[in-house]
Amino acid sequence: MPQTPTVYRWDDPGAPQAGNCTYSELVNILDKCLVTGYGTKLPLGWIKELNEPLACSYKNLGSGHSVVFSSTTGLDDDTGVRVQSARNVIGVDNLENTGWKQAFKVFKDKNIAWVVVGTDKAFYCFFCDVGSYDMPGTNHQSGFFVGDLANANTGDSAKFVAICSFISENTSLESTSAAASYGTNIMFLNYAQQSELDGTKIYDADGGTDFSLYVPHELPFRAAMPIPTTNIIPSNTLSKVHLFHKDYSSAIDRNGTPIIESAITPAVRGSLPGLNSTLVGHPENMIWPATVNYGDNYLLLKAVSNIPNRLVLNIEVWDD
Repeated sequence: MPQTPTVYRWDDPGAPQAGNCTYSELVNILDKCLVTGYGTKLPLGWIKELNEPLACSYKNLGSGHSVVFSSTTGLDDDTGVRVQSARNVIGVDNLENTGWKQAFKVFKDKNIAWVVVGTDKAFYCFFCDVGSYDMPGTNHQSGFFVGDLANANTGDSAKFVAICSFISENTSLESTSAAASYGTNIMFLNYAQQSELDGTKIYDADGGTDFSLYVPHELPFRAAMPIPTTNIIPSNTLSKVHLFHKDYSSAIDRNGTPIIESAITPAVRGSLPGLNSTLVGHPENMIWPATVNYGDNYLLLKAVSNIPNRLVLNIEVWDD
């Protein structure tokens, strides 16, 4: 059943701010969006589980799986926040069927303009520089997805993922500068080549402990050009970003069945809800956070590589 996402922004009345970009300040933003609400905005309705000083977790109302946020250094500092999915959260050091432990980072007075878009099953979070989309491509922007994949097979018990980056596995951003590591975010899909994608870790659909790597196959085949010169694009395409088994054409599942025939390790795992790639890039003089209309309104994600961005997120309706 389609869902209507809610949009939360740093410039909403009563919205929490990044402040000094410490772990507690960044998690407070997520807490307000997921659990408590702020101003006149109701929360998405996720359930808070862990509530430690430097680690916390939230469970969604779909698959019932969780995301764990923790300090990268074990201190309440500004060195970044770790993000990791888990089937079950028993304790801060006792997690079952975990995903990669990745990270996002926010720099004071730089990428502090945050936008969260989500439902009770999934959400995206972005921390970006306010300004035009043609800002230097090496400026650090943060963006990640957490939650259930859309269009997954019925009965898939492992469709919950947490993805900061498809080009690395476990990442730590403690030493990252504001002009480096710009590929460690989900927006880098706008530019990444297929060979750069390591993939995200997804477990077998029947609840087993075996896992495979899944990568998006849509964006790498898009040409970066042309660059439109006006804010009006007369025609475009919208293509969902599906996650494919990284070796779907040759691999077998744990029972010896080819991936293209497997029910426990499906070749196509689902799509990132609401996220689309377009054929024609968008004007670089638009100001973050900009929206474009293709029947529904879409948030234009931030460019990271000095090329027109083709990633847009539907902010009106998501597939289930």
